[in-house]
Amino acid sequence: MPSSNDILVAQRRIAGKVRRTPCLENPVLSELTGLRLRLKRENLQLAGSFKERGAGNRWKC
Repeated sequence: MPSSNDILVAQRRIAGKVRRTPCLENPVLSELTGLRLRLKRENLQLAGSFKERGAGNRWKC
């Protein structure tokens, strides 16, 4: 399990290399579950997925 420090280090490592993507409420899933559900829109990255974040941290860009 990553520590809060691990997360901060990873955040600094990829800063400026990936897009900041929003968390947006999904009305369909919210209605189905009775909860206010938000989804992280990583499909808005240039590659269309979260993989840029993982690759950037794995290879220490």
